Amino acid sequence: MTAPPNPAARVNAPFPGAGGAGLIETVKRAVVLGLRDAVTGTTLNGLVNGSEITVDMEYPAKVENYPGIWVQFSFSEMVNSGIGHEILTKRVLEDETINWEPVREVQFRGRVSLTIVALTSLERDRISDAVISSLLFSRPPEYVLTNPTKDTKQFRQLIAHLAKNPYVSMTINHDELIPGGQSMTVGAPWDQDLPVYEDTYSFDILGQTNITFRSDGTYTLRAVVDAGEMEDPPNKYEWH
Repeated sequence: MTAPPNPAARVNAPFPGAGGAGLIETVKRAVVLGLRDAVTGTTLNGLVNGSEITVDMEYPAKVENYPGIWVQFSFSEMVNSGIGHEILTKRVLEDETINWEPVREVQFRGRVSLTIVALTSLERDRISDAVISSLLFSRPPEYVLTNPTKDTKQFRQLIAHLAKNPYVSMTINHDELIPGGQSMTVGAPWDQDLPVYEDTYSFDILGQTNITFRSDGTYTLRAVVDAGEMEDPPNKYEWH
């Protein structure tokens, strides 16, 4: 018996061939956009000094980027979906010719690290609480039994945003959040006498993506010619 189709399943759009954003940058951007949706536009904005929370891939080096969250990511495992596994996809070109393009699927594991930076201990702690809630308490929408008309989508912004990414499928390990510890150092990038408060948290992700080869190893099919039937060799071991 075959299982019924999963309506939530989708196929990742293949990465472009060369140039542009790669896998590391795409994962970071997906997490950045998801966190922006989760911790900004809420009562956390304007905690102490009226500044909004900045979520970015770059370390906050300017005063207008505080308070903020610095997103980092590194791989721990990358494997092909199968030994020599590639599939062919058909693409119709502008001149109506057909291009058969190899697509390779890749599975990966990695760890996302979040560094919360602020100019007060209160801001740091409240942003950290929001990050913890978005990760430990998050649940997929289909698991939440609520009245759709009263659904506040609480703690679901991050995973909902990741689920909509067109290029990479990512699953967060919500069962384990790894604290890195709080710290306070004297000296901001623009003022060496200013105290800066930091807190770090990490979590693991499992993902899958694919890349299509459009500029290497692909051929344009212009015609199909029937060469007739293949004759049997005199001996079945003489196929070469």
